[in-house]
Amino acid sequence: MPQPAERAAAVAETVAQLSAALAAAGLEPGGRRPIDYGSQFGVERDGARVVVNVYGGKAGVRVVVGGAAGSPLHESVRAIVERTAGAPVEHRPRTRSEAMPRSALAATAAGHANGTADMFGPGPWIGSDESGKGDFFGPLVAAAVYVAPDDETALRAAGVRDSKQLDDAAARRVAAAIRGLCAGRFAEELLAPAEYNARYARFKAAGRNLNHLLAELHACVLDAVLARANAAAGAPPTVIADKFADERLVRERLRAALAARGRPLPRLLQTPRAEANVAVAAASILARDRFLAWLDDASAHSGVRLPKGGANPAIVAAGRRIVQQRGRDGLGEVAKLHFATSARILG
Repeated sequence: MPQPAERAAAVAETVAQLSAALAAAGLEPGGRRPIDYGSQFGVERDGARVVVNVYGGKAGVRVVVGGAAGSPLHESVRAIVERTAGAPVEHRPRTRSEAMPRSALAATAAGHANGTADMFGPGPWIGSDESGKGDFFGPLVAAAVYVAPDDETALRAAGVRDSKQLDDAAARRVAAAIRGLCAGRFAEELLAPAEYNARYARFKAAGRNLNHLLAELHACVLDAVLARANAAAGAPPTVIADKFADERLVRERLRAALAARGRPLPRLLQTPRAEANVAVAAASILARDRFLAWLDDASAHSGVRLPKGGANPAIVAAGRRIVQQRGRDGLGEVAKLHFATSARILG
């Protein structure tokens, strides 16, 4: 049975891991405060708030994520916690102050019940999303998919939904179906860790951050799909991306890319929970599939299983094995070195 000091140490370690993973994903955790048998911290974004409670008990560490279940912030935090903590994750029902506005809940429910057009207007749509942003090992991947209204039923029947609702095997299977149903109407951009690290360093030296790099990748895949859409007859598509930062970042990069080809910027929506749109959901699955495939290949090549997530003991252990075999440069070929996890591995 863990002693009180051991429980406190386990709680502190888990809080540190979660804080690092959230920060790496652009979700800066707030200050910590002690609670009975554990520690608590908050995460805020766009006026929404989620509270994370980490408890140390006789059975080990337990994590409770409080806030509006189903809200974009809650889903983001919960997904990161599930990947990182290596501990049971529970949900505490939202309080009145944490509740999602009824109008937002109604809009989300309508989008799933009545189809993508109810939330995002009539199609066609081009959606973009990314994968690997909060993972220490592996690439950063962005994807974009063009979907006509007549395609939605087939894509939903194939299992297209927010990729966070699919396990890895299902995501790989549904990605294959998307590539068949949307052949010639999608684009993917994979930034392997070595190039990611080099580009991130250049961005940081120029006073920019990860969100600028994400915007660049989103604009790249959206531009590629728009070029194909513009070559085809039919109604102009609505472009939809998950809102991860200042909307100007994606808008300005996409506008510049299109201007270079003499094309105007189409209608562009950036919104939380954009995966409710079938095109964004399809893009999220393609991006995740490419991320998982790269991670599998790199694991086989290195002889070290590279876990998903931002910071946990398995990740640190795998990173140290890579460093033992191939040094710091070898770590930079499979991992995002600006993560706080690097210091734990190399220190």
